[in-house]
Amino acid sequence: MNGWKRTIAFAITLISFLPLHAQHKIKGIVKDAHTQELIPFATLQFVGTNTGMVTDAEGAFLFELPSIPSDSLLVRVMGYARTVMFVDRKLPEQTINFEISRGDVSLKTYEVKANVNFALILLRNIVRRKPDNNYDRLESYKYEIYNKLELDIKNLNTVKLAKNRFTKPFSFILKNIDSTTEAKPFLPVFLTESISDYYFQRNPKKTKEIIKASRTSGLDNESVTKFLGGMYQNINVYDNFIPVFDKSFVSPIANNGNLFYNYRITDTQYIANHRFIHMNFEPRRKGENAFIGDLWVMDSTFAIQKMSMSVPNDANINFVRKISLVQEFKMLPDSSGWYLAKDKFVVDFWTPSPKPTKTLEFIGRKTTTYEDLIYNDTAVTNLFAENDTRRT
Repeated sequence: MNGWKRTIAFAITLISFLPLHAQHKIKGIVKDAHTQELIPFATLQFVGTNTGMVTDAEGAFLFELPSIPSDSLLVRVMGYARTVMFVDRKLPEQTINFEISRGDVSLKTYEVKANVNFALILLRNIVRRKPDNNYDRLESYKYEIYNKLELDIKNLNTVKLAKNRFTKPFSFILKNIDSTTEAKPFLPVFLTESISDYYFQRNPKKTKEIIKASRTSGLDNESVTKFLGGMYQNINVYDNFIPVFDKSFVSPIANNGNLFYNYRITDTQYIANHRFIHMNFEPRRKGENAFIGDLWVMDSTFAIQKMSMSVPNDANINFVRKISLVQEFKMLPDSSGWYLAKDKFVVDFWTPSPKPTKTLEFIGRKTTTYEDLIYNDTAVTNLFAENDTRRT
């Protein structure tokens, strides 16, 4: 009997050292095709099956499966076009990165009849708490700002560029072409970066920016300045109106935003032990200066954590095909409010030409990040006091 037990024990031990059944790993990210911003909590599903998951707060996903149930993986995000990508069922590991574009599906398609519109209740709470959450309420603050502005040509014909007898000697330029994020490769033509300290005082209102380092490369001429000039404007989503080039758009959280927008709550998630609500918005009527996009808001303070906005195609801004704006906020160290941490402005331009084949398309990207915040500190107010003393 003891020998039988020893045999069973040996068999169990032997089995424990055998390799497990082969696992298939599929990982990747989901991001906005225009802004390149990662999209959290996007729904992924293998087509024709019940197997799926959602991306994490960083827009990433990882499937670990004994077998791949389908050769197609679908991603769904409210306000974006459904996107399907091929999955190789033979590979043990693969990476699939989704770049999805905003769709034209109206929120009215998903309208649910109810006695209470919870999205409008949420909007009223956001508006009510705007004076508390607007970062401009701080008496004084100082940031270190990193600013990057770039302009790229989009619709290059690389085959013609390489074969043309005049441009062939300069075909080395193809090495600088980026083809990772666009349907056609694009060529960087202008780039400027700077790091600076920015000071703000509310009363009396004063600002000062001290540039610590900067560099510029590429073509810096009148045409480039013309394209990028409108991208230097600062925006604040808490304002009732947001300037975009030569037009003024109603903010999605304007005091009377319900007159210009349709809203729909689409999700709730916990991030760092705080509950956030996801809400989509779109213009109530075509042709009005309003955005289409989404926002995440903290449910206890009704502060905006992130807002992504696009200008509708019918906005009719000269020489502009597409505009996207993103603002992201972080909580102050003492949890007394929020501050602007990231600002992004992406624009697709085009140049008029009598020949459509000669029309050039450009994409401009302005990204600003804000670090090392100091607020309501005498180090800021003292700087302005010293400047006033020097003037006298």
